[in-house]
Amino acid sequence: MLNSVTLVGKAVETPAVRYYESGSVEARVTMSIHRSDDELLVEIEAWGKSAQIIADYVRPGTLFGIIGALRKGDRTRIVVDRVEIL
Repeated sequence: MLNSVTLVGKAVETPAVRYYESGSVEARVTMSIHRSDDELLVEIEAWGKSAQIIADYVRPGTLFGIIGALRKGDRTRIVVDRVEIL
């Protein structure tokens, strides 16, 4: 099964970042994607190096791209494999 998502959009808010005792880093942020007159809000979740990049460089309005996988839990979200600040 193929589960790959590539998106480019802007951060809606300051990322929520958590540092765990194990040394893991988690970052969550909502991405706004505009297409014509339509706006889509997507929940983004990142871990490790990708999370640290989001924590260091993403602020409200930052344009960034992600490659990740669609995951469903209590909410549908994209779990990031790679992030690029644009």
